[in-house]
Amino acid sequence: MNTNLNTILCQVIKQNNCTIIPNLGAFITFYQAAVIDTDNKRILAPRTLIAFNQNLTANDDLLIDAIVEHQKIGYAQATAQINNYINTIVDTLDKDKIFDIQGIGSLYLDSENNILFKQRHNAPILQNSYGLIDVNISKLFETQTPTKKYINHNATQTLPIDLTNSLGKIATIAAASLLFGGIWIGIKHLENPTKPQKTNDKQQATLMPNNPINTDTTQPKTTNTKPTQTKTTQPNDIIETANYKIIVGTFGNIDNVNKVTIQLKTLGFDTEVQKVGKLKQLNQIAVGNYLTKEKADADLSKIKTLEANAWIKDLRANP
Repeated sequence: MNTNLNTILCQVIKQNNCTIIPNLGAFITFYQAAVIDTDNKRILAPRTLIAFNQNLTANDDLLIDAIVEHQKIGYAQATAQINNYINTIVDTLDKDKIFDIQGIGSLYLDSENNILFKQRHNAPILQNSYGLIDVNISKLFETQTPTKKYINHNATQTLPIDLTNSLGKIATIAAASLLFGGIWIGIKHLENPTKPQKTNDKQQATLMPNNPINTDTTQPKTTNTKPTQTKTTQPNDIIETANYKIIVGTFGNIDNVNKVTIQLKTLGFDTEVQKVGKLKQLNQIAVGNYLTKEKADADLSKIKTLEANAWIKDLRANP
């Protein structure tokens, strides 16, 4: 049973940016382009990286719908299977400290009993790059020593010639030749200067501008004007030093961040996006800085119409 659920879970993670296991946590996926790993001297193929967020536990029915469709069972039976699956994960973590999800990686507990995820190396998650492998480029990092050639000047003596020094001498001779040629052309030009071409009155008239040139060289008078200063004001409920802010949500896909940000703008809220997570791979959207919790509660009710999981963060206890 668990093996079957593992297979379904892997498929759902591959096809979605966020996959929630109710009351346990969520798998967040994001794209990583091809990069050069200079430490291991390899070009890493494009791939999908996976992170686990144990704070996202609300059931969005995504995994349940996948089980219903795959196994052709009812909603209640699928919910029961997930509950059993979660119990198996928790029991295994308590006993062995690690739970393997075949195909993508494993969940494990840290020293503070937080659930973390370790992705399996080269897990085939990104379908667009399926079949691509990492490329070994260690040959490019090998140092190359300059080669030397030997020329026989006579039958009894062989002299080594350093190509690096020879090329430098050739470049110097070529530069000197160009410089001498330029000087020679300049001298010939001085000996036989070109005669200026005559222009008739009609041609000269066409060369003159229609408007006379202003020969007045006096500087225009400048007036000392002070730039106007604009003062920015803040709403009464939001101040520079505050005690609370609203955390709207945490997203792995930047498209979801932009979508939620635009929706909040339509409601009149300015947003702040901050990188969070152990690898700084997640984007957390926050709204406002509030002096009192009452003001934050008032705006929270509006924001929850967009994001039901939005919550208030106490900056005094957890800045």
